[in-house]
Amino acid sequence: MPLENRYDNIYDIIIIGGGPNGIYCLNTINNCFPDKTIGLIEKSTIVNNIKQYPNILWHNGLNALCFDSENKNINRHPTTKEVINYYENYFINNNLKFIKNEVIDIINNEDIYKIVLKDNELLSKYVIISTGIYENIKYLNIKTDYPYIKYSFIDLETKNKNLVLVGGGNSAIDYVINLLPFNKITWIIRGKYCKNSAHLNKLREIMKKYNHNLFLYENTIIQEFYENNTLKLSNGININNIDHCNILIGYSNISNLITKLGIENNGDIINIDNNYQTSRKNIFVFGSISSQTNDIVYIHNGNPHRLKNIINFIKNN
Repeated sequence: MPLENRYDNIYDIIIIGGGPNGIYCLNTINNCFPDKTIGLIEKSTIVNNIKQYPNILWHNGLNALCFDSENKNINRHPTTKEVINYYENYFINNNLKFIKNEVIDIINNEDIYKIVLKDNELLSKYVIISTGIYENIKYLNIKTDYPYIKYSFIDLETKNKNLVLVGGGNSAIDYVINLLPFNKITWIIRGKYCKNSAHLNKLREIMKKYNHNLFLYENTIIQEFYENNTLKLSNGININNIDHCNILIGYSNISNLITKLGIENNGDIINIDNNYQTSRKNIFVFGSISSQTNDIVYIHNGNPHRLKNIINFIKNN
């Protein structure tokens, strides 16, 4: 019996990941291929990763985050709650649906993929992975499994604590802006903090006003953490009496699924061609997971120019 006849759930195109790029991809491809069967798989809820973020101002304006022209002239920075509301309303207003399940594996068989889910199986010729990067946290290569250490944002209501922050990117900048007025922060950066942040002026204002609360160590790394809420820097300085240490050093494009599929990569970068196709035929990556060296992919109106390459490839094949 042919493989296609052994399953009821047969699709032409499956999209994995229900973040902003995933739902934009679904709606756009639905409109481009009205005669094809298209599905979106999300293991949790729509834009679930964004829901894990604190309610802070985003670095992009609404005009860069929205998928249509209704907000093209609004460049103010929205809060996390506003961003979530926009994407959820977009999903509802476009009558989109998703399959709530987790992808365990993708197996090739006779020019079609069997997508193994946690409690089901689907078939699809094309697979677009748009899972984002925010679950693929980068870790320090030293022992960090102590109760006072977290690889995540701290509660913004935290006050009167001795905090340690590791990392110099946009998340670290948001951390300092929101928490420095109410806490003492030791900020440790391997190099220097991000100088192209949209919130850089606000950061400098906060650092100047609350400089008595900030201890900044640049061009150094943590040599070792200790159980007694203490750490040692490579410059020989010890930091004691730590209430919370938050490590925000970025993310990798290489998820567990990418690794399991044996998709070729170069460190943290997935190898792709001009159509965003991976080393596995007819498996594409879209959104932040498709970032390349010196080419970081953000939401940016759904990245239509990138999705166009994938759509054209499918049309021509």
